[in-house]
Amino acid sequence: GLVYEGLANDIAEAEALAASGEITFDPCHMHDAVGPMAGVVTYSMPVWILENKAFGNRAYCTINEGLGKVLRFGACDDEVLTRLRWMEKELYPVLKEAMEIRGQIDIKVIIAKLLQMGDEAHNRNEAGTSLLLRELVPAIMSCSKTQEQKVAAFNFVNANNHTFLNIS
Repeated sequence: GLVYEGLANDIAEAEALAASGEITFDPCHMHDAVGPMAGVVTYSMPVWILENKAFGNRAYCTINEGLGKVLRFGACDDEVLTRLRWMEKELYPVLKEAMEIRGQIDIKVIIAKLLQMGDEAHNRNEAGTSLLLRELVPAIMSCSKTQEQKVAAFNFVNANNHTFLNIS
């Protein structure tokens, strides 16, 4: 996270900075957030916002990076940082505008449907991700971003069956 935010140049510098006490680290739950698999949430990372309308509370989770070499499993090289920056600068703006066009999505309805489809919202996320994408595609297609950006956003979510994992 420190390297991603530009506070350190490499992992060794990040470890030294973290050990110095100059940086404050908090558990995600202290900020109503979830960092799956010991994942890190930093101040620049785009997040999904889930709002409980009945009680007025909100929770936040990062956009799932996919499988393989990812920050949530401790990887922090150029490949990981490049993907995270692409997600922040390219993917997120498409998803943000799509959500503004679409409006709220009832996640409880998606969870009820995915359970009936054999998805348990943890290791088998294909149904949940597919149902989410079904809600988002019309708005993605309607947003003002370039066709290339819209296709790239669709392809990223579509190729990452674990997109819904962080949300669930």
